[in-house]
Amino acid sequence: MRMTLENCRAGLRRDGFLVMNLADTKSYPTLTKDFVALAKDTGFTLVETLQLALSKGPGTDKLSATHKFEPVFVVRKSPTRTLHVQTDKVKNGMEHEQIGSAATIEQTATTATLNESKPAAAGQTLVTIDPVPESIGLPGCKYIYAPAGKAGEYAPLAANPYRGCGHGCSYCYVPLMLKMKRPEFDAGAKARPDFLKHLAKDARKYQAAGITEQVFFSFTTDVYSTFDTSLTRPSLEVVQRNGMGICVLTKGGTRALTDIDLYRPDRDCFASTLTSLDDSFQQKWERNAASPDDRIAALKAFHEKGIFTWVSLEPTLDVESSLAIVEATHGFVDLFKIGRANYLGEYTRTTDWRDYTLRMIDLCQRLGVKHYIKRDLQQYLPAGYSNPMRVAQHH
Repeated sequence: MRMTLENCRAGLRRDGFLVMNLADTKSYPTLTKDFVALAKDTGFTLVETLQLALSKGPGTDKLSATHKFEPVFVVRKSPTRTLHVQTDKVKNGMEHEQIGSAATIEQTATTATLNESKPAAAGQTLVTIDPVPESIGLPGCKYIYAPAGKAGEYAPLAANPYRGCGHGCSYCYVPLMLKMKRPEFDAGAKARPDFLKHLAKDARKYQAAGITEQVFFSFTTDVYSTFDTSLTRPSLEVVQRNGMGICVLTKGGTRALTDIDLYRPDRDCFASTLTSLDDSFQQKWERNAASPDDRIAALKAFHEKGIFTWVSLEPTLDVESSLAIVEATHGFVDLFKIGRANYLGEYTRTTDWRDYTLRMIDLCQRLGVKHYIKRDLQQYLPAGYSNPMRVAQHH
């Protein structure tokens, strides 16, 4: 439900309305209550609650004696999100403050700021989280598109050359999103028909519109899987030829080095997802992906070539592992994007995400590394904490 609301919010214009009909059930008796709370948490304001009449009597317009009503919630996209959060002090008595120059921030920053519009409860501070930047996606473009929801935090534009992946990550939600059976998705990446033709058509439209942002590869596949990669290099070239940058996030490790010559220090970036430094742990969760050492080797190679590098710490499958990754890689990684684990049942529910967030920002501050805390964790940020979502991912 949270993902649905996040995606709806990202797709709506400022002050746009969402109308939702849902009702409590025996298996989920608090559905409507949870919806209202989640709607507020994800940036909506409840405007009105209507009633939908069900079960008319047969052959008549009158309601039968057994009719029932279900609520219809009308919510509006709020310009900002206000959260009550607990603040911690670091040892010197000062609140956390992000290290880094404001000159690196592009577009709209997501920054936690004090909001004095209403009193906070004892021990809490009101924090306002600014909205996601407006979409730069162009109407009619489906092959270079503006990602919504959680994906929109990673990139303003994206492209997916393949269907399926093959890395076999047990936490992956993409098969469900694409309505693919997991065995089919895990069987490997397959080239999308006529992809390059459609990609070039979209790229020309973006060039004509003067849009030069990086295009992200990829959300629903991995362009450096162990399967078909025939579209990877030509796709990157199409994007570059039409005036845009490239940004690749992969678990393919050194397989990406085959295209390292394409990357430009002043326009492009390379990234990898890391969940652990331990091979056995990685094999449990990402059985066909490159090993942690291999991914780190790729990051080092791109860094040495002068390419901007970043690491996705999402999902966080083990708090200590994610902290250890930052310690081990910060010398050749320019940015860390830090999230949590969602949809993993007991682990998601029992992990102390507030403690993790505060430990992570303490570590990043101590090491002086750039980082972005994703929206799922932003409620735990100290008031006033600078947390820009869009930064320049190039040198």
